[in-house]
Amino acid sequence: MTDGNKLVLALLALGGIFGFIYFISRPSIADQPISGQRALVRPVKARIAREYENTETWDIKYDDDGLPTKVVISRKATET
Repeated sequence: MTDGNKLVLALLALGGIFGFIYFISRPSIADQPISGQRALVRPVKARIAREYENTETWDIKYDDDGLPTKVVISRKATET
């Protein structure tokens, strides 16, 4: 290995070590106060639970081999 290759390898190793130290030592987002900052997560709007009455009908046409050739599904949902 030439001296230039050794120098490049040493610089990459040092950069990796310093990058790892920075990554470990930096404060996490959870440790930072929220006051004065824009919240990272939008508040969830309250939703009203709704109930539905569902009616579903199936119309299936079969061929002579017993395989379905046409399937029609009708659904009707009414809020109660």
